[in-house]
Amino acid sequence: MFTLARVKPSRLLTVTVLLALCLGLVDSIARADHPSPDRYNPDRRLIERVEQLKTSTAAAGGQRAARSRNISQIGFAPVPGFNGDVWAHNGFAYVGTWVFGPPDEGFPFCPATGVRIIDLSNRSNPTLVGAVAVIPGTTQEDMVVTRIGTRFFHGDLLVTGIQDCFPGAPDGIDIWDVSNPRSPVHLAFWPSGAFGVHELYLFQRGNRAYVTAATPFSEFVSDQGDFRLVDVTDPRHPVQVGDWGLRDIGVEPTCENFEVFCTFAHSAWANKTGTMAILSYWDFGAVFLDISNPANPTFIGRTVYPAGADGDTHSIWLARGDNLLLTADEDFSPVFGPQPPAPDDTWGFLRVWDVKDPANPVQIGTFGTPNSLSTRADADFSIHNPFVRGNTAYLSWYADGVRVIDISQPSAPREIASFVPPPVTDVIPFQEIWGVYVDRDLILASGFFGGLYVLKHVP
Repeated sequence: MFTLARVKPSRLLTVTVLLALCLGLVDSIARADHPSPDRYNPDRRLIERVEQLKTSTAAAGGQRAARSRNISQIGFAPVPGFNGDVWAHNGFAYVGTWVFGPPDEGFPFCPATGVRIIDLSNRSNPTLVGAVAVIPGTTQEDMVVTRIGTRFFHGDLLVTGIQDCFPGAPDGIDIWDVSNPRSPVHLAFWPSGAFGVHELYLFQRGNRAYVTAATPFSEFVSDQGDFRLVDVTDPRHPVQVGDWGLRDIGVEPTCENFEVFCTFAHSAWANKTGTMAILSYWDFGAVFLDISNPANPTFIGRTVYPAGADGDTHSIWLARGDNLLLTADEDFSPVFGPQPPAPDDTWGFLRVWDVKDPANPVQIGTFGTPNSLSTRADADFSIHNPFVRGNTAYLSWYADGVRVIDISQPSAPREIASFVPPPVTDVIPFQEIWGVYVDRDLILASGFFGGLYVLKHVP
């Protein structure tokens, strides 16, 4: 049975985390097939808000020192709204927007400020130049920007997952030409139905381009799976070509609540050749699908948690020639588990898997921060998203900031650098990091509360 308990925690950030976990689900599943075109005009008023945000941040003490080891902060961009993930491409950063709340405490529930575009040419003073996918009543948390070249399109393509906050708002994938980031062009909206697209990935295979999309809980409310494969070879006319769900292998999806047992697709990725999709399937682990035939995604294998593990596969990253998989377990047991928490009710951490044979993944290593291996609950200390370059993994870790680890010996990951941002205000005495992305020699980190940090690893 699928139920979402209504929880009213007293701590502000716990409320925000609950909203993030619920993925913007609403009681009604009424959906709009296609949003109105007038919703796509980038909101240039966001730029005007930057000065207000700078002033309020300084007045609230936001310039207090960060805590860092082998990382220098070289720039900061105030970004209006409440921030989701971050991507970078050709000298520009892209920062998503997520749900916040609750409204009765004076916060906008769904600000819908879109995917904000930030010019990084001046590293010490990044500049907000616009936004795309500013769709009222929705979140735009995750995005990918990639160079695509097909017979229909040549240029830089941005895709972002859209989820509704209210009945009647659209759900799906918004698609933009950002070849000129200062003058983006809207190309299409692909409606997913169900509860929308939470996380996604864009890639090209041969002369065709695809999006792997996670549409959480689709199997609970429709005859389609949580995984969708969308052909965007002609990005003005996106077409779903395949889907997959647990029922395709005879497993019934179930969800009592997030901290007990829940199976749904949270994110979707692809390997370098574009022939395999990897899904973060929460308590079902990471799922490997053969997508060499896009119309018929086929189960290959999955990661299996050790006995007694809490699960919560939130996001993944392939490394070392696609032979290594990093999975991030987003676990909030110290807040949502039994109170007071038991000694083993700790936060989520990183797992490392040997996936040379994706039909039989083998866990070979783990990594956690001291806070993530504790039950302290004065902030959120779970891992969120990984990013890997070579033998170095960059991890966004909520209130533990950015953690940089050496995975040259994957059975024994070793931390080599870290950055914990200063508190946002006296009311919010911490900052939490949603996403991390490495662009050239820069580490970009999106803070929940109005900021993009521009960092540099200095060993």
